[in-house]
Amino acid sequence: MPCTITAKRDSAHTLRATAALLGVLAVLVAAALAAAPRASAAATTATADASATHPAAAQTTPLATGTPDVTSTPDTSVSPSQPPTRVVGLSVQGRSIVLETFGSGSRHILFVGGIHGNEYGGPVTAAFATYLRANPSVIPSGTQVDVIAYANPDGTAHGRRANAHNVDINRNFPARNWNRKRNASGSTPGATPGSEPETKALLGVLASGGYLRVISMHSRGPMIDYDGPGGWTLARRMSKASRVKVHRLPAYHGSMGSYIPEAYRTPIITWELGSRTLTGRVRAGMLAALK
Repeated sequence: MPCTITAKRDSAHTLRATAALLGVLAVLVAAALAAAPRASAAATTATADASATHPAAAQTTPLATGTPDVTSTPDTSVSPSQPPTRVVGLSVQGRSIVLETFGSGSRHILFVGGIHGNEYGGPVTAAFATYLRANPSVIPSGTQVDVIAYANPDGTAHGRRANAHNVDINRNFPARNWNRKRNASGSTPGATPGSEPETKALLGVLASGGYLRVISMHSRGPMIDYDGPGGWTLARRMSKASRVKVHRLPAYHGSMGSYIPEAYRTPIITWELGSRTLTGRVRAGMLAALK
C-alpha cells in the first residue's frame, strides 16, 4: 500500500507541473500573436518613411512577383525647352560633329559654321544657335532650322583651316570642278572627293535633310556670296537686313558653293564675316534667311 500511495502522489505532482507548463506556453503564444500586428504596422511605417526620404530607392524595389517595378525606368525624354541634338559624324581625331534642330515643319534650312577651323563662322553660328534656343518664337511656323556650328572640330581645336589630315573640307566636296590643286595655305583637297569624315558627315546631312536653302558661315569679309537658283533673291534679302554687301566670289573647286546647286538645285549663301561676334546686324541677316 505505501508504494501505491507514493506512486499516486508522484503522478499528481507530474500532472500539476504539466498543467503549469502548458499555461506558460499559452501566455507566450498569446503575447506573440498580439505583437504581430504591431510589428507589421511598424514595418509599413518604416517603409513609408524610407520611401518619403529616398524615393529612388523605393522605386527600384522589385514587386512581390519578382517583376521589376516599371516606375524605376529612367526618364530619357527631352525637355520641351531643350532642342534635340544628334551627332552626325566624327572628325579624324574622333570629335563629335553635332547638329542641333530648332522648330519643326516642312521648310528645312541648314546653317553650317566652322568648316574652316580658324575662321569666325564657328563662334558666330554657335552664338546664333544660342539665340534660337532662347528665342524659339523667331522661327517662322512650319520651319525647321538645323545648325552645325562646328563642322571641322579638329580644325577649331587646333586653330587651323584644314582638318587633322591637312585637308580643306571646303575643297573636298564631290563637285564637278573638284581637282587636286593645293590651297595657298598648303592644305590639300583630299585624295578623292568626299574622302574626309567631316565631308562625309555633311554629305549625309545634305542627303537626308531636304533643305530649302543652306547658309555657310566663313570669314573674309564682310560680304555675302550666293550660288544656285534663287540665290540672288535670298542674298539681297539677307543683305538688306544686315547691311552687308552682296559680292560674287569665284566658284572654288570642290566647295559647298559649287556642290549644292549641282546636287540639289537649291541656293547656298556663303557669308564671309568681318567679326567673330554675332552682332545685331548679322543676326538680322541670318534671321532673314528663315523667311
